Amino acid sequence: LEVRLTTAEGKIVVLRSDVDYLLDEVIDIQAHLVTVDQRLDDVENDVSGIKSDYVSKTVTESQSLASPLDVKTSYSVDGIQVVGARNTGWTAATGTPLLGSFNANQSYTVGTTYTQSEVAALATGLQQARQRILAIETALRLHGLID
Repeated sequence: LEVRLTTAEGKIVVLRSDVDYLLDEVIDIQAHLVTVDQRLDDVENDVSGIKSDYVSKTVTESQSLASPLDVKTSYSVDGIQVVGARNTGWTAATGTPLLGSFNANQSYTVGTTYTQSEVAALATGLQQARQRILAIETALRLHGLID
């Protein structure tokens, strides 16, 4: 009986040691779970922020971007480039741009013995064309397409 009691006491000591070890492991795991839980909360907050403020590649309705967007190459629509890199080397024109309307189909008649009024009409048309070219150039420059 004494041998059995001594054997049982030895097993109890071993089991107690195992329980103490496992208790320490459980405490470590609980501490790790607290850390993981906090990290999960942080990720959920990040995901919520992203979901409420992102630009989708697949959404088909209009989207808006409140900050500048830096594009390295070009903008495309259905695979067709619509805006590329800035075209450089342009020298700025001077004068008054024509932003108003004009008749792009205006024809000018000039007789074999042209008159001063016919030449003046041609000169006015040429001036309007140049002013419209300047207006377009200015718009392209302000848009950033040319320098």
